[in-house]
Amino acid sequence: MMLNTYARSLLLALTCLVMALPVQGGNDKADWQVWTSKDGRTITATLVDQGQDRVKLKRKDNLKVIQLKLNQLSQPDVNYLKKRWEVIQKREAGIKKLIEAFPAPISKPVYRVSSNHFAFKPAKKNQKIYRQLEVTRNGFYDRFERNFRFINGNNLTHQLKNIKGEVEKQTKRTKEKSGGVTLIAIGAQVDKEWLDKQLKPYYQKWVQLEKDTQLPTKPKPQPKPQPKAQPKPEETKPKAQPEAKPKEQSQPKPKDGG
Repeated sequence: MMLNTYARSLLLALTCLVMALPVQGGNDKADWQVWTSKDGRTITATLVDQGQDRVKLKRKDNLKVIQLKLNQLSQPDVNYLKKRWEVIQKREAGIKKLIEAFPAPISKPVYRVSSNHFAFKPAKKNQKIYRQLEVTRNGFYDRFERNFRFINGNNLTHQLKNIKGEVEKQTKRTKEKSGGVTLIAIGAQVDKEWLDKQLKPYYQKWVQLEKDTQLPTKPKPQPKPQPKAQPKPEETKPKAQPEAKPKEQSQPKPKDGG
């Protein structure tokens, strides 16, 4: 009896799992576009991947992924893909450059004024530094460095949106903590200074890169020119014949009575 109950429970759980799984091939959000071959044939597909001289497309009719060389496509599609590839290369180069330029952490000496009172300036002459506070403590610096390092050409917009939210959250948090003279408040001031003077200008460079490397929009295929209709020849009406006048009958001449 217990086995049957367990089997029913397992079956119910599996059924719920299957119902919760996303349906493969749901294409409502796919960017379906019309692609034209060199000989004029067309397919509706979404762009999956692109290389310098080839492209992968996922067909809408059977969801199969096909790979085509650029020279198999129409000239407008080739021009679009070449322009798109140039933008992709520019974006990748910009991402690499910015990742290498992640701002360095800042470090500040802190002096103890009293038991729970700290400051960035010594309270007396020749006072020893109590602690060197860096923005790297508690993983604060590493989290941002990791978030930017994970950016690539495909997730740039999404990742920047996430980072923006994190910057706003940490700015608010450090502002709330920075009021006061405790060691926690002094540390929050170091974090806030790094956010305002280092990270935010650095983030704006990423935003500018995103704007400068917007992918081009694929032009819609031009409809095939229809052959011009030949003008119909004008119907020529037969010329009306002039009506024949009736001939006058000649009267007989009167005879002479002589």
